[in-house]
This record gives sequence, C-alpha cells and structure tokens, in this order.
Amino acid sequence: MKWYTEFPMTMFRLNAGNTIKLRAYSAAKPNKSYDVVTYDGDFVRPTDDFTQYHHPNGASMRPEGKVLTGLVDNFKGNNVMVYKVPKGTSVPEDLLLVHEHTDHYSLQPRVQMSVEDLNAKLDSFYSTFATAFKREKWLEKYNASKASKGKPSKDSKPGKSSTTQASSSSTIGQASNKNAEGWQWSDQYQRYYIIGSDGKTHWAAENSTSIRPSSSHSTTSQQGKKGSG
Repeated sequence: MKWYTEFPMTMFRLNAGNTIKLRAYSAAKPNKSYDVVTYDGDFVRPTDDFTQYHHPNGASMRPEGKVLTGLVDNFKGNNVMVYKVPKGTSVPEDLLLVHEHTDHYSLQPRVQMSVEDLNAKLDSFYSTFATAFKREKWLEKYNASKASKGKPSKDSKPGKSSTTQASSSSTIGQASNKNAEGWQWSDQYQRYYIIGSDGKTHWAAENSTSIRPSSSHSTTSQQGKKGSG
C-alpha cells in the first residue's frame, strides 16, 4: 500500500447526505457494513502496517472511472452526494490518504482519535477543499462527458476490471456466503471475507468462485508523494 500527504490525482467521495458519518465495526453485528474498526471504546487507530490491507479504516475515495460511475448510479438513498477533491490538494497533518488496493483509496486518521473527531475533521476537509455535487448533477457532468469522449479525464486513473474493484464508503457487503460457514460476500470488493480470531479481515483469493484464503491482499509497502521523503 502507499500513503500520500497530497492528492496524486483528482478523487471523489461518494456519501449518503451532507455530513460524514463513518460506521464502526460491531462484533455483535459482524455482517453489517462498516467503515472503521474501533479500539478502547470509540477510538480509531492509524494504520501501522502498510505491507498489506487488513480492514476499512476511514472515508473511501476513488478516481474517476467506470467503477465510480456505476457506484454513483446505483448507490441507495435520496440525498446522495459526491465530493470532488482536486489533484494536488494537501492532506491535513492529522489525516493521511492511503491507497489500499486497485482504485480504492481511503482518507484515514494519522493519529489516534475518536470516531466523532474523525467525522468532524473529514467534514471540515470536504467542506473546505471539495466541490459537492448531488448525484444527478455529477452523473450529468461526468457520465455524459465520458460517454461523449470515450475516456476519463487526463488526471484520473480508472481501475482494472470491475469484478475486482471496491465499492464506495469502504462498505463490506451484506449478502451472505452460502458456500462456507463464517465467510461473507463483499459487494464492495466482489470477494468473500471472514473476520478472524485476530480481529483482522481475511480475504478469499481474487477471481475465484471457491472459498480459499488469500494472503490478506498483500502489496509492497511504499510511501506516496510528499510522504516519501
């Protein structure tokens, strides 16, 4: 995984409503969608292992591309908003932009903080640096533009096949896995996952219809622009 202190490309946040309300993982409701895992009550810890992806840890973001367009078009809700953060935007000192995998990024805490504080900092960031679009206006501008030009904007990088992409809001899917006890299907990542006894999320191998654990989506640890030194 890579981390950045400056946005390497124009990116978008798909959100239900005008404020950020990240959802904490609940052991009592393991199949419920979540955005962060909390510790010591209500605190979110910064990512300390960039060698592999473990679980959602912040506000999901994506560059422009087919996956994002499909998510915006199909996202449930009546007050769906899309926030656009321009390429080159600096990330606040207490936050970090992390490239988790494929075309999926996440704006995360750089220091430990409560979910309430993290939501407030994210709200402040998006209201200050992002342009907000209602779903219909975003689709009118970006979907129509892509259809006419046949390609995304020059400062965006669409992901790979949509079968291996994550969905918005770092959401773990709600559909149950009928093939193996304990495994769940993720609409977000189009893969099966399970929460292990170590509290980490373990993923089945990509492009597989059978349940066989992968190496937790391992990638080489790298630091991003202006975070690399």
